[in-house]
Amino acid sequence: MRLLFVVGRAQETETVFSLADEMARDSGRIVFLFTGDGCRHAADPELVGTLRFAEGIYVLEEDCRSRGLQGRLVEGVEATDYDGWVDLLEACDRVVSWA
Repeated sequence: MRLLFVVGRAQETETVFSLADEMARDSGRIVFLFTGDGCRHAADPELVGTLRFAEGIYVLEEDCRSRGLQGRLVEGVEATDYDGWVDLLEACDRVVSWA
């Protein structure tokens, strides 16, 4: 099962990331999409390094741009637009929204 985790704000704890890791260990295929203030995670090399289990890590380009994060994304994080977000929704079996 492919799961899309949409993280819409900066997280003060690692709960969502730990949950995703556990689900990946149970044969889940995990994809992250950072939106809103959650985009800040895509510029954190330490955090992104802990998400190596994920099939993909994406950031909503418009939100990234509005927070001045362009050019600061960790290598391997892909920027996407709203059409790309829809593509991710269609490609995943379930969505976990963590606002």
